[in-house]
Amino acid sequence: MNGGRDGAIPHIHLVSSEFPPSVRGGAGIHVYELHHRLSQVTDVSVTLLRNSPREQSPSIPLPVPAQSQRYRVRPTLAGSFAQETFGQVVHTHSMAAHIAAMRSGRSYLSTVHSIEADRPWRAARHGGLFERAVDTEMAALNAASTVICVSQAIARDLAKHYGIERSHVVPPAYKVAQWYHDVGCDALPQQVPWDRPFVLATGRISKQKGYRYLFAALRRLRRPTTFVARAGSPESDGDAAEFRTWLAKVPEQHTVVWLKSGLGRRGMRQLYSKAALHVSPAIYEPFGLSNVESLLCGTPVCATAVGGTPQALGGTPAILLPDPADDPSEFVDRLAEVLETAPYDRELRDQTRAPTTRHILAEGDWHRVLPRMLQIYGEAVDG
Repeated sequence: MNGGRDGAIPHIHLVSSEFPPSVRGGAGIHVYELHHRLSQVTDVSVTLLRNSPREQSPSIPLPVPAQSQRYRVRPTLAGSFAQETFGQVVHTHSMAAHIAAMRSGRSYLSTVHSIEADRPWRAARHGGLFERAVDTEMAALNAASTVICVSQAIARDLAKHYGIERSHVVPPAYKVAQWYHDVGCDALPQQVPWDRPFVLATGRISKQKGYRYLFAALRRLRRPTTFVARAGSPESDGDAAEFRTWLAKVPEQHTVVWLKSGLGRRGMRQLYSKAALHVSPAIYEPFGLSNVESLLCGTPVCATAVGGTPQALGGTPAILLPDPADDPSEFVDRLAEVLETAPYDRELRDQTRAPTTRHILAEGDWHRVLPRMLQIYGEAVDG
């Protein structure tokens, strides 16, 4: 394993707005997995920043690690700094974490899972607060000693919006062995007839996820379709109300199942495996881990070629559609065509389940990614 000049792996302190028992998205899952891998090789501690607006939403069910010498949770960043055992390397994972670390005066490195400047739809809702958030995030990331991006797309956006030209690109890792075609359904809600082919969409309720386009495409389908939405953690009350309105407008010939709460890893594996197609019409996607998980479970994927998605799915048989912003009406037409045909395309499913697809995705396994992270930590200690 890589460490500093003396070969020792430094004590890592992770700072995030998401960590069990408060995990709402991919960034929180990544921090949880990173801490688990680090705890096997070095001391690791965590500050979970609280009072996030999303804390009221149902959390993704992940086990809360037992505290030990190699794992400690501090309720505030100030409390963390007061501890003699505070880590040699401070690693932040959310905008609030970047800003808190900057204000502490301590040296830190930051992983950028997304940037506020890439979410212009928030400007209309928050006005001047949005601009202030962009400026503060830019200052915090420029103050970091090291910046890590989850995709090449985020690295390009950092250079474009925040003037950060030098950064590492380390995609979110995953354990390939945990994701496979699972024929069971014991971890799924039993009131749903899982023997029917269905189209699956996952992700929090937000403009980012492109649900607007998905529901518009459903209204254009001629073939009766079962649609399952594993969707929770609405970004705002307005987003939640909009989602319910779209659900109500789905034609009666279609069946809609809305799963609001998390299913856990086994439940999600079974859900992916049962789906005939996993669709992700996002307008902004830094990486798209759920698309990768679905492919590993043998389910075809249709996603928009935005952000880090082309990098995450490169070389796989995933169907990539253009950015909806280029021509929204044409995008909905093309998405409707995919929804009509792809769930019943046996050749596409065979290609998805071919060993070559799994081999390509294995490049993102933790056993390949963790050594890179340890190298970056060692460089941070050496200065």
